[in-house]
Amino acid sequence: MRTEAMWYSKEDLDTFKYALKHDIAKCSGILDDARFGFMGLESFLTEGLIKHIVLMRKAHVCAILIEQARQRDSNVKSVEKLARLSAISSRWSRQRSHAIAVRHM
Repeated sequence: MRTEAMWYSKEDLDTFKYALKHDIAKCSGILDDARFGFMGLESFLTEGLIKHIVLMRKAHVCAILIEQARQRDSNVKSVEKLARLSAISSRWSRQRSHAIAVRHM
């Protein structure tokens, strides 16, 4: 949606985004300004979704670190295996990001 077609001013939208970000942070206790950006009023996040996102990120990082440790312990270096594992492990996040991007085009 073009800015000139919106009912609210840019200052109003900035205020809404700021309030949304801090309301979510207050409810969840796991967000901070430096780690998350919001796309606008359409980016409504529930507490359950936030917890799921955090869980998926932790699982992704854990999977990569375990594979790196396995490769280090077995003296094997396979960038391809790490890349495949990362792609599989982050599929949900990439699909969600793609869906959000398509909606906001």
